[in-house]
Amino acid sequence: MRPAIICALILALLVACGCSKQASSDASSSNAAQEFADGKRYQITPQKLDAFLRYHSLRSVELRDAGQTASAERQARDFDQARTQAGLSVLDLEQLESIVTKVIGKRAFGREMADDESLEMLENVKAKVPLHRQKDLGQLASWNKAQRDQALSLVEERKHYGDANVDLILSREAELLRIRDSELAQLTQ
Repeated sequence: MRPAIICALILALLVACGCSKQASSDASSSNAAQEFADGKRYQITPQKLDAFLRYHSLRSVELRDAGQTASAERQARDFDQARTQAGLSVLDLEQLESIVTKVIGKRAFGREMADDESLEMLENVKAKVPLHRQKDLGQLASWNKAQRDQALSLVEERKHYGDANVDLILSREAELLRIRDSELAQLTQ
């Protein structure tokens, strides 16, 4: 399987499994979720994003200390403790996990989908094939570039989450990509 496909599957799994156990125990989560359903957009602040990064740092320490073989109950307790120490509510963690995973995942996917090297290779191949095939390869290269540009521009995410939220996430993109890569590495071990 291609790495991009594996990454997409793992990201979907992370979003689907992310912190749902803790959410059911927090009564304020349902009230706040209803508020967002009424048309209000979740607002990420620099403080919330800092706390989110702190949570992931604490969580990785907990995982390292407990080991991969820790029971699900212990991991849930450790993650809840990391969330509390980072100063995040369950709702904040759920919203941040969801938004950050989608934004950072799409950016990473866009980069892997059609990197400059593979597009250059496609252009080189195009020059070596018969003329009637060059048009097809040119269209393929154009389509790949358009798909990459669309993924990197995050148009849909900006519409859904707002420019300010997406821009704030992108301001910490390198750190968030390291977290994503670290979690993917742990899942594929």
